Amino acid sequence: MVAALIEDDQGRWLLAQRRPGQHLAGLWEFPGGKREPEESGFAALQRELHEELGIEIDRAAALMTVIEPRPDGDLHLQAWRVLAYRGTAQAREQQAICWRTPNEWPLAELAPADLPIARALALGTRYLITPDAARLDRSELLSGIDAALTAGIRLIRLRCADRQQRLPVEWLRACEDLVNGRGGRLVVDLADFAHCRRPGSGIHLRSAELNALSERAGDPQTLVLASCHDLEELRSAERLGVDIAVLSPVQTTPSHPGVPSLGWSGFRRLQQATRLPAFALGGLNGEDQRQALQAGALGIAGISGLWPIPGT
Repeated sequence: MVAALIEDDQGRWLLAQRRPGQHLAGLWEFPGGKREPEESGFAALQRELHEELGIEIDRAAALMTVIEPRPDGDLHLQAWRVLAYRGTAQAREQQAICWRTPNEWPLAELAPADLPIARALALGTRYLITPDAARLDRSELLSGIDAALTAGIRLIRLRCADRQQRLPVEWLRACEDLVNGRGGRLVVDLADFAHCRRPGSGIHLRSAELNALSERAGDPQTLVLASCHDLEELRSAERLGVDIAVLSPVQTTPSHPGVPSLGWSGFRRLQQATRLPAFALGGLNGEDQRQALQAGALGIAGISGLWPIPGT
């Protein structure tokens, strides 16, 4: 199965409603359909979107694959971000269609396999990782996070560079309240998660923690991201049920001199080898976002490239 992720210039995404008589009739989904034998995912996307909506897909990038266990065989739903198409989407098969922003998505009425896709897209295309929070004063930290939220960044990681050094709990909770109150998602280190009190807060696993854990951190509703640098770490992330991978370094960075970079070709190779959606990290800023999306990334992650206070 393939699903098309089509966004308009107002930040709305196209949804289609399953017709009466279909499995899960009445539920909403990203448009798409079945992949024929020997048909590539992209070819299936082109055919289904032409038949269903009357549009011609010119460019698209595979973003993630959802695997849903079913008694008659697991469903594999491959989601493609549509980068360029021709025509105007129209319901050609008597199905209802609508354009909705993530805040307007009827999550309770989405088909189960489409829910993980919707939740990933709702995070946006920028993942801000703070500078070493332990080296900032509280006002600097909160001001930077506030500015990032104002700039439209929804996903923010509160980071301490030294694993043995932790922020005061009251600082963590002040950041949590700020981000949650502005409609964002705060992500913290595994060691800090026990101090979180907001249900929307998430966990970022360091690569060293992937092999040390025997089961998924947090409850099923907790957003879990993980730093990955190679295929082995990606497989560990899949095994643990991580939601999103952060692949790095795409480019060389001053903080990691001598570490070989993936380049966009290396990022794409790893991204295609996993079912997980992935942010691209390492020497990137807002100008790299278009290339990241073309490479199949969920978006870009960054510290200095996204932190809104220069020189911090």
